[in-house]
Amino acid sequence: MPSRTTKDHYPEVSVRLTNVLWRVYGGVNPRNRGSRERRRVKRWQILLLLLLLTWGALLVHGYHPYAEDAEIYLPGVERILQPELFPGDARLFDAYVRSSLFAHLIAGSVRFTHFSLETTLFLWHLLSLFLLLLGCRKLCEQCFVSEAARWCGVSTIAALLTLPVAGTALYLMDQYLNPRNLAAFAGIFTTTSSLRNHYWSSGCWILFAVTLHPLMGAFVLFLAVLLWGVRFKRILLGALLLPMSFLAARHSPAYIEAARLHSFHYLFKWRWYEWAGIIAPLGILWLLAVISRKQNKNKIQRVCRALILYGLLCFAAAILFSLPGDYSPLARFQPLRSLHLLYLLLFLFLGGFCGEFLLQHKLWRWAVLFVPLCGGM
Repeated sequence: MPSRTTKDHYPEVSVRLTNVLWRVYGGVNPRNRGSRERRRVKRWQILLLLLLLTWGALLVHGYHPYAEDAEIYLPGVERILQPELFPGDARLFDAYVRSSLFAHLIAGSVRFTHFSLETTLFLWHLLSLFLLLLGCRKLCEQCFVSEAARWCGVSTIAALLTLPVAGTALYLMDQYLNPRNLAAFAGIFTTTSSLRNHYWSSGCWILFAVTLHPLMGAFVLFLAVLLWGVRFKRILLGALLLPMSFLAARHSPAYIEAARLHSFHYLFKWRWYEWAGIIAPLGILWLLAVISRKQNKNKIQRVCRALILYGLLCFAAAILFSLPGDYSPLARFQPLRSLHLLYLLLFLFLGGFCGEFLLQHKLWRWAVLFVPLCGGM
């Protein structure tokens, strides 16, 4: 094959040089202006669709700012804003205030914006929904090529936000603002950054999750370590270096009896279908890993393999902590809360594959799937 002459090579060099000069002087090369504008319009379209999905998810699942765990988290916020409140009962929630920056974040937002507490809680809840869906979109862009797969994955998460996570007494996302909601989207962004091998951004998201919800942030860190490819032997060695006196700490019989009132802490008190909520997802993840390998979707295969190891190790810890003995008080750390992040990623990938192979661009197929799904939720 004849070599390319300098004359043939000159146009290519001139085009590259022209592009560099346009960048230096802050302009846009007229030849590239159309494609850049199209990309900019596409980004705005994505953000608009995510906003519509956010409001749609809010309408489907509702908003209940004072439900369930809100009775633990909100008094801490109110006490920071008005220290004279709860003079005799502050010890009931002070531990949560000391171990997390959540209350300080919300109280600081109230003082900065001068909005009411109710308005601030609603806006933060809306923002957490939007950021979760944005994180899912970013992860789908890393894992799927087709737009149908990407949007079906995001829409599946939006439709299933109040899906129970096995027997953990958790949902994919609560109908009120709490630290778990903020740690949830941090976990998705951490997974995306880990797939790109962006360690600094992964570390920032992990730090954000840990400071708001230390337990859920620890699960985010654990999955990130597995995605970074750290050898299992090193993880096991790190676990063995933990102080055994802490792990085997003894508690009074009264404490142990009180702790056992929380049946969802103890795996052997779960019902059979709650056990299925642990085992079935691991089998589905294995199947998705096989399909991904055949479809050359290496990033999905990587995440699925990490999730299988992640789920098995946390499952083993839950069994150990549920056995009678010195380790049983550690059940209060609820290792199976790790399933929260596992479920989010599992249903995101299931939705993506469903959009790619089944729904595609057929509007009636999307309606057949999502109308009953949203109605049932």
